[in-house]
Amino acid sequence: MKLQVTQLVALGIALAGFAESAAAWTQGSGVTDSRYTLEWKADPAEGRRERTLYVRVRPSSGWHIAEAAPATLRFDPMPGLSVDPAKQGRDDATQHSGEGFEFEAALRKVPNTGAAASGHLKFGICQGQNERCFIVRRHFEVAYDE
Repeated sequence: MKLQVTQLVALGIALAGFAESAAAWTQGSGVTDSRYTLEWKADPAEGRRERTLYVRVRPSSGWHIAEAAPATLRFDPMPGLSVDPAKQGRDDATQHSGEGFEFEAALRKVPNTGAAASGHLKFGICQGQNERCFIVRRHFEVAYDE
């Protein structure tokens, strides 16, 4: 099984921040632009229909997450695949600071179906000390293939 991404809106963050090594994320997917990296991965299926989905954003050099801005992650209902909780806010994040944030959710697949979860991410990001800030809205898809 693997996760795949189809990016529909382009806005991104590059690696910097969290103590966890990038090697732990090599099994996932992501998108990067000059401001940030959006990454996601799921733990190994090992015969289970429920996996933990991890979604994180990290700013590139010279950028930081706007801690006062909202950070939300939402998944649309899709036949064959569910994400629980379907909506999370900054207070639900497992990590949140100027160096990035991370969300966790349960990814459940209905047997004998192909499915993709349609995700929507919103957060604020700022450049340098002059605090030039932007609200990022990004749509992405996490496909669960067998």
